[in-house]
Amino acid sequence: MLNFLQKIQRQRARHSVLSRTESGQITQRESEILLHYLSEPTACQKNPPLRECRFVVFDTETTHAGKARSAELLSIGAVSLKDHYISIGDSFSEFIARTEKVNQAEVHGILAGDLSGDNAIPEKEAILSFLAYAGNAVLIAHHADFDADLVRAGLKKYFGIPLLNLVRDTFPLAIRADGKQPGDVSIRAADYSLDAIAERYRIRYKLDLTLRHTALGDAMLTAELLLLILRRLAERGVVRWKDL
Repeated sequence: MLNFLQKIQRQRARHSVLSRTESGQITQRESEILLHYLSEPTACQKNPPLRECRFVVFDTETTHAGKARSAELLSIGAVSLKDHYISIGDSFSEFIARTEKVNQAEVHGILAGDLSGDNAIPEKEAILSFLAYAGNAVLIAHHADFDADLVRAGLKKYFGIPLLNLVRDTFPLAIRADGKQPGDVSIRAADYSLDAIAERYRIRYKLDLTLRHTALGDAMLTAELLLLILRRLAERGVVRWKDL
């Protein structure tokens, strides 16, 4: 049943892309990228070993935290991970052009000049570029619903298609790596913020936190934490996709 529903979903998405291409809402280049994305099978559905999965660990910086539908994208950063190896040279980072005054320097290290001129690209282009980078990989983020919802909203707004990638959150994975179960009343959410996890792992594994609070820096940090989390989960028998 799931495969049938996925086929229907992809068919509708392809129809939307072709209709928007014909009406001139999207360019031929954009159409080709989207149709290629829609033709790729979603990664890791056949329960491979985790080391065979390609993960794209990503982070977004926005005008404010909270619900994704009321936040505006300022930047997206991502790194690719496969075979327990982070492809540092294969990273993604884009600032999103904003005409209104935005100053997030204190929180994100983003200056007004980062969001204008040659430093930034339109949100539509950034969403498409991220999709082309990620392909059908599993998407990983800390508190992933927020970041994934921003990508979903952009894909729906500009291209009329859904996000088809599998998504996993390092928040519950870090809890499981500590031998606990998400939802346990003894767990304090504050102990599993990205800062709190990074600080514990920094002491144990000597992590570098100097790029914290930039989209690419947080994506890199989350990728490093993911590798350590997967190592600890493997000790508990979590070695294949469906174990995750």
